[in-house]
Amino acid sequence: MVDTFIIELIQPNGLAMDASGYLDWEGLICMEKTGKCTEEHRKLVEEWLKNQGMKKVVTSELFDIWWD
Repeated sequence: MVDTFIIELIQPNGLAMDASGYLDWEGLICMEKTGKCTEEHRKLVEEWLKNQGMKKVVTSELFDIWWD
């Protein structure tokens, strides 16, 4: 599932991901190059995970990973 997530969503959208977990996962998704994720990126991630049958999908508001 993780490989599919990276291949189908992360890479094509120029994103990078740092995540870990076993049954419960958490992670951070950012731009692969300098830049800011958009609300569209956040929604794409949330919808992709829910469409794969993930339960309890929670996404935070966008924030600057370099300054927050």
